[in-house]
Amino acid sequence: MKNVLKAFGVIALAAIIGFSFAACGDDDGGGGSVKDNWYKWVDSTATVTLDYSVADDGVCTITVGGTAQPNDASDNWGKWKALAGYSYTAQAGKSYTYKFEAWTQSGTRSLGVQYYADNADSVYKESPISITSTRTTYTVNGDSLPKGEKRGVEFHCADQLGTFYVKVLEIKEVGSSSGGGKGILTVTGLSQYNGKFAYAYGSADDKSGKRLHFHGAAAFYDITDGPLEDTYYTPIAISGGKVEIPLYRHVKFNEYKAYDGNDVLHELDVCINNDDYPVLQRGGNRIIWKEFKSGTFVNGSLTVRWEDGRD
Repeated sequence: MKNVLKAFGVIALAAIIGFSFAACGDDDGGGGSVKDNWYKWVDSTATVTLDYSVADDGVCTITVGGTAQPNDASDNWGKWKALAGYSYTAQAGKSYTYKFEAWTQSGTRSLGVQYYADNADSVYKESPISITSTRTTYTVNGDSLPKGEKRGVEFHCADQLGTFYVKVLEIKEVGSSSGGGKGILTVTGLSQYNGKFAYAYGSADDKSGKRLHFHGAAAFYDITDGPLEDTYYTPIAISGGKVEIPLYRHVKFNEYKAYDGNDVLHELDVCINNDDYPVLQRGGNRIIWKEFKSGTFVNGSLTVRWEDGRD
């Protein structure tokens, strides 16, 4: 299986020969029981082992043993060399939201969450997250899938030993509950930042004057620090001189809904980072950010030119 792995902003293609996976039970997943939908895969060159089990409450316990992969250039960025995955059935051209709980037995670890892989066309879609020993809900808002049929949400974990836990809560087509579209923020004029990453956040006013807040990224999740709440963003790659960022409204803690309003922009911040690792607002390895103050959304979508923003 070939994957695009991201480590500190480096994107590496890894060729994996003879892909196969072992699943619990006889069902082929994507519609069977929760236990049946889980599977694992370990590359033949891996120095790690991986074992997993699924409890009656749906929590999957994943243990990585052996010797951890270096996860650097000498190793083809080998976090991908061991994974646990959860099968689901998708439709081509649709986008999905992947909601799950994850936590470690102790300490902190990073996971590569890949929700689409196509070796034939070399198309891979994933978002990295960082988890701790606190049981936390994460939401990955996926891009449109080029192909459908059975897919897997895969948790890449070969670069660190130890035990962690995942419970898949929901895999839902974006807009399926409300019938609404998926808003996209398109930022043009970014040729000098090709290969970098961008995310966005801001607010708009609806016809009644109510102020609505939206977020734009490949994935984001909320954290609590004492009495305060904050949001982590996973930036999206810039290519061809532009970036297209899916937009979502914050409904409540760790819950987001596709933004599809026809509202007047109040304020929009677009941030550009060197890498795609999750960051707080205006945080991480940020290069530059700009503010935009004018525009009207159409079904949740808006296009702005980078040169029109204010530093």
